[in-house]
Amino acid sequence: MQTIVRLLIVVACSALWSTGWSADETPSPKKAAELFDAGNCEDALPLYDSLAAADPRNIVYAERLAFCLMVKFAILPEGPERTACFERTKREAERAKSLGDDSNILHTILERVNQPIGEPLEAALQAAETAFSKGDYAAALVGYLEIAARDPASYLARLYAGDVYFRTNKLAAAGEWFQKAIEVEPNTETAYRYWGDALLEGGQPEAAMHKFIDAVIAEPYQRRSWMGLQQWAGKTGHELGHPRIETPPPPKSKSDAPAAQDVTIHTDEAMLEDPAGSKPWFMYSVVRGAWRSKGFAEKFPDEKQYRHSLAEEVDAFRAVLAVLAEPDRKVDPKDESLRNVAALGKDQMLEAYVLISAADAGIAQDYAGYRDAHRDVLHAYIEKYVVREKKEKED
Repeated sequence: MQTIVRLLIVVACSALWSTGWSADETPSPKKAAELFDAGNCEDALPLYDSLAAADPRNIVYAERLAFCLMVKFAILPEGPERTACFERTKREAERAKSLGDDSNILHTILERVNQPIGEPLEAALQAAETAFSKGDYAAALVGYLEIAARDPASYLARLYAGDVYFRTNKLAAAGEWFQKAIEVEPNTETAYRYWGDALLEGGQPEAAMHKFIDAVIAEPYQRRSWMGLQQWAGKTGHELGHPRIETPPPPKSKSDAPAAQDVTIHTDEAMLEDPAGSKPWFMYSVVRGAWRSKGFAEKFPDEKQYRHSLAEEVDAFRAVLAVLAEPDRKVDPKDESLRNVAALGKDQMLEAYVLISAADAGIAQDYAGYRDAHRDVLHAYIEKYVVREKKEKED
């Protein structure tokens, strides 16, 4: 997130509204100010409503009442209540102006209430973005909240509302709006990453890690998805890596048809000299050859060209596991590749490894379907196998 100078006039307000005050109580100006300065317009509104009624010449009460009403209007759904709130916001803002108020925050309120109540969403988003770029976070926040209330499918409005809260150091509210953005688009990485930034800023590094991992899961093949987790690792004494597994070259064929008739598999001198020791990887190649000759066409009858798939790669790894499970066969502790295949198989994370750490363009096509059903496995894989405590370099 780029840094923009914060304005002291900005007050972030939460998205739900309640009374927060009983009419039988005497409103406390100090309590109202504390709520307002903390960004809790939800509870500040009824207090300033009462304070302004009791002291109608007080400029501060009039201005803050107008601001809280404006934010409430912004998040109300279309209907009579929203229209009435808009009209009252305008009246209170004009009253504050008549008392001599000439603050930046009042100008922001007056500018909004002098626009049409239901301007096109595209224009409203552009106006909010313009305000944001100028550092006028108050106007930007109201714009984003209004768009979010009017458009249940607006990811950007929710994301940017959270960003405003983040930039004004209202970290809990930022998280709430990033969650709202995620609910709209769970497979876009940005809100997870921004939320991770907010959690890290708030001194919650473990919670931040989980959000950064979620960003990777949303879009693992975008470099920016890894940025948050990479930066987190650098700040917390960790590093990122992937299990090392060296596999034989893929089967060869001159055809790109789903089922090829001229398939050859990889063999080398090591396999010929030590067929028993090389059996795990020989079987890996055999299974991949069978997929190239007929397996792909059977599994994906509607695809016109062969591609390397998740199913093929996992099948080949399972053939390796089957060999390793033979009686009296042990994994050479020096064989890092086989040790990693065995560990991943035991943890039931072969698919996650292939999709996150060993995907090519063909395998990537299978990612969305797996992610939809197995986010928990992907998350556990990254946390266990990719995030590592940093080792000190030996002299």
